[in-house]
Amino acid sequence: MEILFAAFAILLLRLLFQLYKRIFRYADRTIDDVAPLLREVKLDHVRELLDSEQEKLLRLNLSESEFRKAQKKRARWLLEYVNRMTHNSSIIWEWARYERKRSWVAGDTGREELTEDLIHTCIEVVGGIRAMQLQLHLWLFKNAIFPKMPELSLTSLHRIETFDLLESYEQLRGIALALSAMIYGEAHFEQLATTL
Repeated sequence: MEILFAAFAILLLRLLFQLYKRIFRYADRTIDDVAPLLREVKLDHVRELLDSEQEKLLRLNLSESEFRKAQKKRARWLLEYVNRMTHNSSIIWEWARYERKRSWVAGDTGREELTEDLIHTCIEVVGGIRAMQLQLHLWLFKNAIFPKMPELSLTSLHRIETFDLLESYEQLRGIALALSAMIYGEAHFEQLATTL
């Protein structure tokens, strides 16, 4: 019951934070506002953290206590990366909403379709990552209270229901880069490609 209450409290705080961000976010985020605000995500490192073979190697080569420490560290790394991905998705989402408004004014249906795809992908990524963040926070919280509880398999977080973290983020990245290239050519493409 207490754990359920803690999970509910964390979820409520996150929702209040999201409401705060929604109220005070940019109304019109242009492409010039995007790249400087993005946080670097090393997808190769995220892939390594979610890799089942890497986890098996650690489990085989480390003692139980060392593996537990390594998993906590890896869980915190993953949490940092998914926080960055959420931040980046929010920035891209705001930019896509701005570009969608511009496409309505210009009557550009191609751009409008691409921005709609990008907005839907951003929503999917943020929603899936929120579920993952909740699982990571709960595991770290439970582990602090009950140190002997079974360790979390980060591999199990790679795919939650139909959401695949890496596939969805790569899709978001691809659509954002395509939209940038369509509208602005190569002017902002490189900045987005290196940061996203």
